[in-house]
Amino acid sequence: MIKWSVLILRRFFVSLRKDWSSFLLALFLALVVWVIAIQQQDPLITQHLADTVSIQYVDLPPGLVILGTPPENLELSIRGPRSVVGGLTGSSFSAKVELAGLQPGIHDLSVQVLKSPSVDIVSQKPERVTIHLERLVHKTMPVEVVMADQPPAGYSVYPERATIKPMTVTVSGPESQVKQVTKVVAQLYVSNAKQTFSRKTLVDAWDANNQTVFDVTSEPRLVNVMVPVEQKPGYLDLPVVVQTRGKPAAGYWLQNVSVEPAVVTLKGSPAALKSLPGYVETAILDLTGADKNIVERLALVLPRNVSVVNSKSVKVEVKILPIEGGKTIERVPQVQGLNEGLALRTPLNPITIVLSGPLPKLSKLGAAEVSVVVDFSNITAPGVYTIKPVVVVPQGVTVQSVVPTEVNVEVISLLPTVTPSPTAAATLPITGTVTITPTLTVTPTSP
Repeated sequence: MIKWSVLILRRFFVSLRKDWSSFLLALFLALVVWVIAIQQQDPLITQHLADTVSIQYVDLPPGLVILGTPPENLELSIRGPRSVVGGLTGSSFSAKVELAGLQPGIHDLSVQVLKSPSVDIVSQKPERVTIHLERLVHKTMPVEVVMADQPPAGYSVYPERATIKPMTVTVSGPESQVKQVTKVVAQLYVSNAKQTFSRKTLVDAWDANNQTVFDVTSEPRLVNVMVPVEQKPGYLDLPVVVQTRGKPAAGYWLQNVSVEPAVVTLKGSPAALKSLPGYVETAILDLTGADKNIVERLALVLPRNVSVVNSKSVKVEVKILPIEGGKTIERVPQVQGLNEGLALRTPLNPITIVLSGPLPKLSKLGAAEVSVVVDFSNITAPGVYTIKPVVVVPQGVTVQSVVPTEVNVEVISLLPTVTPSPTAAATLPITGTVTITPTLTVTPTSP
């Protein structure tokens, strides 16, 4: 058996050696046919990814830092089977730049893209990046307080007397950038400061031209600053009181009086300021007969030797509102939408309506200005119905209650009743079993 098998294999190889070229051609053609079949079933396509791939900078040597901001993302175009490429996004790939073993300086490095073996990279942007590496240095510096604006008139802010916690911060970053830092400042906005304040403030690193130095960080990032604020001699803040005269019109009341600014800064001799009663009055505002809101600018009444630091007048707003009241009215409902051929058996009874609103408006409101409607447009046949009346009142008046809330009405027909004739009745088909009971009529006779 073994000899027979060896003989068969020997004959196969002898024949293969004689026609080797034909065998290779057949194998090649078979491979081509297989590739074409695969291509037709799952063709290769090229696609540009809609989203980008994040670039990671890995293995940065200790003691070094990247200066500036290198590219963070790259764009990819890929090629592969449609069944694979169609489901890929930017998150399906990863990209990295290897920094291991580099020294301070400028380096031109390739961006390596990690991909699936079933797809090829057609193009990527960028293919290479320029990285500037510098030594990471640290420097401890004191914090200075700088005012970003000016305090209110009549007040002084003393940044040189500020209390700062902590008093120093550590600035870190690329060596060339840290060398540019000449001071670390906490900027304060004091335009509304009228008393000593304490707040947490971000610190900035400045160069010799008072410009922010980027690519550096400070630790801590926030410091607590307490700055003294004092009012200058000869200045005084006092609230404003609006002087009024008269009363609003009958039926109206004074709800509120507001003034802007509510507090003003006065300037004068200490003796003159001390003689003031603790407030500043406006010129008199006459409210006699007022029936609407009032907005006016009023001058301040001041002694001769006292002045206002800013405007000499204030904006006064007076809110005048009508007094709310109530009123009761009786009205007979109006019939609306009753179909032709229908009528009400009895007239509708009066309805009581309780109204509320501004007293001046209610006092002039007549019964004719209030209407009550009962709508019958949905009723098409006689019968007894319960309908909710609709009350219509002028604008600004509110309906508080309606008594009764619903009305019961009987609708009747005005058309004559048609009685069917015996002939007509005889022609009607009769189905089923009909039982006829004879009627016996007895007529009494005289004895």
